Amino acid sequence: MFLPIGLALSYRFLGSGNTSDLVWLTLLGIAGVGLSNPELYLIPAVIGCSCVAFFMLQVFQHEARENLWKQVRRSVLLAIPIMYPVAILAALKADMIPKPIDIHFLGPRYMPWSEAVGYAVGGSTEHLRNIVLMIAVPLVIVRGKNGLFLFFYLCAVWLFCLNPLLTHVWMENILAATYFRLVYLLQLPLLCALLGAAVPRLAQPASLLRYRLITVAAVLAILVSFLFTWHGISILPKNENLGIGWKSPREYQLLPANVEFAKAAGKYIAHAKLLVPIWTAGCELPLLFPEMKVVAPRLVTYYFANAGNPEEGNLRNQAAAFIIGEQFGSPDRVKALEMNFRKVIETGRANAVAVPTSESKRVLATLKSIDPGWHRVLEAGGLVLLLPNGAEPPG
Repeated sequence: MFLPIGLALSYRFLGSGNTSDLVWLTLLGIAGVGLSNPELYLIPAVIGCSCVAFFMLQVFQHEARENLWKQVRRSVLLAIPIMYPVAILAALKADMIPKPIDIHFLGPRYMPWSEAVGYAVGGSTEHLRNIVLMIAVPLVIVRGKNGLFLFFYLCAVWLFCLNPLLTHVWMENILAATYFRLVYLLQLPLLCALLGAAVPRLAQPASLLRYRLITVAAVLAILVSFLFTWHGISILPKNENLGIGWKSPREYQLLPANVEFAKAAGKYIAHAKLLVPIWTAGCELPLLFPEMKVVAPRLVTYYFANAGNPEEGNLRNQAAAFIIGEQFGSPDRVKALEMNFRKVIETGRANAVAVPTSESKRVLATLKSIDPGWHRVLEAGGLVLLLPNGAEPPG
């Protein structure tokens, strides 16, 4: 929502120079940065591309030199709304704001342009659909001054933000894995919403038949491009057997299997130091038991690396990998995982273990070799809870 609002406010300020629009843009920049980190560069990009688009519009319409200088002054004033996000970016670049020590877990430092953009756009058919949308909507359906501004804005985005020649520049300043977010600047949902502007044009009886036919042809071309790129409705449940789908407001927004395990094992793990598979259960069980300590939470290696102790993160991550039963690979890797698992148990980092049912016998055998008191307590939600003697709550 912030990007279309920013585009509309920028266009209106450049056209009329209302001070209120400048104030709202400034507040939008502050609120956007607080809501989402990508707004640090998306809000300045929207405002900057809007300035370029409006200047090109003035040149295209052969405006007088006085009007051009007026637009230059208004463009300079638009530096006010971007001062806050740009100041934060500068502080990050100068290391005035602490950055994570280790960011390799967040992805590579560089990736090919097609791969980065394709993550958000898709393949060649999706690119063709977007090209049809970006040409037909501004120039055929919206038309006039507004349509030209929108078209020049899209050209500016492609020239300065999504240009393959500038990929290195962008990825040096933002993470390569987040480069795809620049696609949001194309405002594709806004273009889809503007398709509604074709209705009043077609409903006007006084409009020329030629213009009405052109509008109909543009709408049909967009609809055909959408049909060729339709892959299904993404909001439908992906796996009904696992309960992945829409929830009512009164239901947990968690996997039913994890909720089932939490209900069965709650009295055992509410205050435990639990070693559990990192994904799904390791992410959701702490939400139900705030006092429980998860030995290997999600991104555990990343957290400990930024705390200056990468060895601890690797130790816990490999212990979690041992109980999952992934493809271990070489015998040396199997031995290393088991050794780290033993270290986590022997040092008391974990006093409870929850493992997938298929791996419970193997893990329990390893635990018994450490302490014969380890035993199977219960099974629920596809997980088996293993505890040492004396760990059960009284009663």
